[in-house]
Amino acid sequence: IAVVYDVSLGEVIYAQNENAVTAPASLTKLLTALVALDHLAPGKTITVGEEINLIGENSSVAFLAVGQKYTVKSLIDALLIPSGNDAAYVLAVNTARVAANDNNLSIDKAVSDFVRLMNDKARKLGCVSSYFCTPDGYDAEGQQTTALDVVKISIEARKNATIRESVQKEKSGGWVNSNALVCKTSSYYNECVTGLKTG
Repeated sequence: IAVVYDVSLGEVIYAQNENAVTAPASLTKLLTALVALDHLAPGKTITVGEEINLIGENSSVAFLAVGQKYTVKSLIDALLIPSGNDAAYVLAVNTARVAANDNNLSIDKAVSDFVRLMNDKARKLGCVSSYFCTPDGYDAEGQQTTALDVVKISIEARKNATIRESVQKEKSGGWVNSNALVCKTSSYYNECVTGLKTG
């Protein structure tokens, strides 16, 4: 399964099984970041809550702790650099509460609302074969995407300055980018690579 998309031409130049349905895994976080930034200002401060306990077994995490305070911009780093599933839930819950204008929205209702916002966003981007069930991409029944749909999400993600800046960082605080292609100390480093996300 593969797609090569030329941004300057605005067209797919190579594709193999581009419409094959597959699990989105952590590539989901690009959509999570987009939806969060639709509703939250990068400089807004957020307090980590009990939602971090929703992460699945053996999740990749940013080691967030209940009660810690982060800006949205820092949480985007936590989401995209170490691929923190905990950051995904913090962003999901707080985004949904802002979208609903209800700070008392329960964690479960907030996550459910956020997933709805994710699917609304995916449809607006033309992702006709995708359906998302979790903000972190952790495997769930019915959760699916295609390589072509991921390209559509990625094109939109590249337009966002906060996301674009985050995914190019080798490190942020104690977080190291899970994308070895942007890490200068890695044997996989490629100076031409500017992101976006591993899956």
